[in-house]
Amino acid sequence: MNDPELDVECTSIHFPAAWMDVETVDGHGWTMLHCAAFHGRLGCVQVLLRWGLRIEDVDKSGNTAVHLAAMEGHLPVLQCLIIQHQTPLLLLDTPNDLGETPESLAKRFLKEDVSGYIETVKKEHGLRPVDEVRFFATAFPAHSAAYDGDLTTLRTLIEEGVIKVNERDEQGSTPLHKAAGQGHVKIIHWLLENGADPSITNHLGERPVDVARRFGQSAAIEPLKVRNSNSMISEKMPGFLEGEPEPEVIFDKETALDRARRRIDKFQRLLDLAKSDYKQLGGEPEPEELRIQCEIRENENELESCKVGLEYERLRREKLEALLDESRREITKLNAKLSAYSSEQKPTEIGSAKESDKRKQKSKCQTRVKRRSVSSESSFRDSDQNILRAKRMN
Repeated sequence: MNDPELDVECTSIHFPAAWMDVETVDGHGWTMLHCAAFHGRLGCVQVLLRWGLRIEDVDKSGNTAVHLAAMEGHLPVLQCLIIQHQTPLLLLDTPNDLGETPESLAKRFLKEDVSGYIETVKKEHGLRPVDEVRFFATAFPAHSAAYDGDLTTLRTLIEEGVIKVNERDEQGSTPLHKAAGQGHVKIIHWLLENGADPSITNHLGERPVDVARRFGQSAAIEPLKVRNSNSMISEKMPGFLEGEPEPEVIFDKETALDRARRRIDKFQRLLDLAKSDYKQLGGEPEPEELRIQCEIRENENELESCKVGLEYERLRREKLEALLDESRREITKLNAKLSAYSSEQKPTEIGSAKESDKRKQKSKCQTRVKRRSVSSESSFRDSDQNILRAKRMN
């Protein structure tokens, strides 16, 4: 791992010159910072930190770059990472998916200089080493007891019915997974005798025997072998050398989707928090955010103008309704006057009609009299003429 031929330092111009995306993640969930910390490349770590990579980013096993540097014993890299972080104690006490902190990894892989440095950092901040503190207030006490090798506490919790023997934690691991990863053979035998299922897999698709192989716990492998419906677990299943990155574990699609959703939610919360901090520090909003804000302001202005127009139309409608009511009242008054006038004019019209009839009858009588007088006169004239004619003839 520390071949001098491979110990090439990075500079700030290497990444842009190679057109590289420093946010790239490989199949194990490792960022470039994980790789640099794992291989002890201090110069690359410093450049990547200047380029904005985050120390708290985790891989698929929950390991930060600090976990990998502590596990491999790269003290200068670990010191650089701790100095660059604002809350080093939180960084050192952050466990991975198996509940291991950087200090516990350094002790398990016998990196004494690293574990000593971590203890010194904690003492300087007023804390005792982790192995001197016992935290009993935990959400998964049986897992903690199995991890620590505390068979008495584990037996009490299970026999009293406080927890179930196959209870899972947030990573899907059972107490048997924790005991297998630490090689506690007595606890493994006791759990198996009390109904622990060695075929249960965690969110990474690992059974307890897989965890034991990954951490090199050869004594814990034999009691964990189980026969399923297909075949016996092969003893030649490839293990992992000290510090060797494990191959990507294949697991079912639903588990993968659930894990991906949880990671997306986590990153979204971190992104929102980072944006809020950026704004509070006086940072300029992003173009997309500015566009959204402009659209919101335009929509608010349009909404306000619509409200003003609606209020104007409401007042106008009320005025028109008042005018309509007044017109209706005026029409009612005019109708009443018209009715009264009609009732007054009706008797006069009747009287004039009678007088007209009388005049017509009178004129008719006069006409008849005239006609009679004319006819009588003509008859008298005729009779006189006849008398004269008769006298002449005689």
